Amino acid sequence: MMMNKISYESYMKRFSKAKSEKSNILETLKECYRYALPSANVDGYGSGSNTIDETPEVFDDTAKTALGKYANRTQSQITPSWKTWAMLKAGTDIPKEEREEIDTKLEEVTEVIFDHIHHSNFLSAAHESFKDLGISTGALLVEAGDGINSSLTFRAIPMMELIPERSTDGKIKTVWREFRLEAIRIADMYPKANLNTDISQAIKDNPNSEIDLVEGVVYDFKTRLYNHILLHPASADTLLDEKIESSPYIVFRESTIAGQAFGDGRIMNIISTILKLNNLSYYEDVSVGLNAAGIYTVRDDGVISPDNIRVEPFGIIPVMSNETSNKSISPLEMGTNFNVTDIKIKELQGEVRDVMQSQSFGNIEETPVRTAYEMSVRENDRMQTMHGAYGRLQTELLEPLLARIVYVLSEAGKIPPLRVNGREITIKFTSPAARVQDSEELLALQEFMMYMENVPPEITSAKFKLEEIPDFVAQRTGLPASMMRNKAEEEQAVQGMQGAAIKGQQIMTDATVPNVAAPQ
Repeated sequence: MMMNKISYESYMKRFSKAKSEKSNILETLKECYRYALPSANVDGYGSGSNTIDETPEVFDDTAKTALGKYANRTQSQITPSWKTWAMLKAGTDIPKEEREEIDTKLEEVTEVIFDHIHHSNFLSAAHESFKDLGISTGALLVEAGDGINSSLTFRAIPMMELIPERSTDGKIKTVWREFRLEAIRIADMYPKANLNTDISQAIKDNPNSEIDLVEGVVYDFKTRLYNHILLHPASADTLLDEKIESSPYIVFRESTIAGQAFGDGRIMNIISTILKLNNLSYYEDVSVGLNAAGIYTVRDDGVISPDNIRVEPFGIIPVMSNETSNKSISPLEMGTNFNVTDIKIKELQGEVRDVMQSQSFGNIEETPVRTAYEMSVRENDRMQTMHGAYGRLQTELLEPLLARIVYVLSEAGKIPPLRVNGREITIKFTSPAARVQDSEELLALQEFMMYMENVPPEITSAKFKLEEIPDFVAQRTGLPASMMRNKAEEEQAVQGMQGAAIKGQQIMTDATVPNVAAPQ
């Protein structure tokens, strides 16, 4: 128990520091969720509580709809549904002459991997995490499935529940989670945990009572392993502390700020614009009601009391009697300018949509006629903008996600044990976002070939390895290894073509030689 006590204090110190850093942006984070994802639990466990009166009303849903479109677009560009968006390939440590054979075998492994992905709940969980990414930081929990439909299961971890810890290499490798769990479920979810007396008594007396717990996956840079821990703050005890090879948490960000673990999401960058838009939308709603129903003044011989004045549709404001007016009830003149408000609201809505890339071709309703060149330029600009963010997502999301999936399926015996580390086995991404760079390289090759048309062929052949061009194109287009010939098949095909060429040349020669008849 003494070792648990020391371990507990050490872990709680790191957890408390990470939680303190999260508190610096907690209010901003809550505000972003209230306006962009109002259905989410913005309070969460351990983040304080707000009364209903403190929760602001949302009068404009531009941020909400834009966030949904951002999540849809990001998913279709990075992990498109029912598509093979990555392939396992032989790494740099594999001899070149062995790569073709290994790539063919890895192609079969890739099919098994994506069969499990497609039959799991990956699509729904990834979409939820992409919404969190649009606000700040996305997080996925990848664990073993039941094996009925898939041996994989995914869960999007809410940001209010997650507490990431900054790492020296800039990645999120250590993750904390503060949550509550029914006492009776602790043993099922953590079968290796040593339940103390307090929890055992709670299970006996009140099995449905909720227990405050802290879970952590702490990375050890020396051993390159993880410590999976479970803490019980009420008894200051460590219930679980085990070494694991792979972290089930995948935490990813699109943009970051130096010294901050949480991502600097798009919604966080435009929250001030969203607040202005919400206020203007509120004023417009009020103005519409006032102009539609009106406010009226009523003559009153008594003394006017401010308590009787209501500035609202169908409101009545008592005024002193005016002998020059015979009207008992008169409308109150309004000075609202709808045009100014409407123009400003559309301007702010455009800013939100532009940042969230939910309307890459602009407002089609205002300018429905667009040239093909303009549409192409806009789409290219959008892809170039996204390509910068894709580099970080590839490093923080796709690579660790695929490595974790390979680990889980290997443990389940669905695929052979593999080391996806870039040296033995690497990953070739084939998603639409990954194809942007490949397309640029193919265009560069095409431009090079056009220039070389004016150069004598013998010089081009002597200077460049033209025989490598088909392999280059096949790699950039993601052509399956099964469709490519190995070295033996390639040599056999070349020999066959050479033989056919010689035979054809012989036929042509025979056809051109005149048939001279023998002398009589």
